[in-house]
Amino acid sequence: MLGIRPEDMSIVESGQGYPARVAMISNLGSDQYLHVRNGELELTVRAPKGIRFQSGEQIGFSIAPELCHLFVDEKRVPLKTGTGL
Repeated sequence: MLGIRPEDMSIVESGQGYPARVAMISNLGSDQYLHVRNGELELTVRAPKGIRFQSGEQIGFSIAPELCHLFVDEKRVPLKTGTGL
């Protein structure tokens, strides 16, 4: 299992990064979270509060690979960065 925190991903211009479609938006006071889909993959990405998004909108997101966590048999395994995640 790969663990990624919503704050360790960034919204980028559509057509850049990994593509995703906004399924739902959660506004939580000072934070805004986008629940997005990329095929069968569902992710939650923290987004800047001042930018408006719409359900169904196509976005791009990037991942900071050095902040990802890999778990095998419920144990954390070190990731090698620079491997094309």
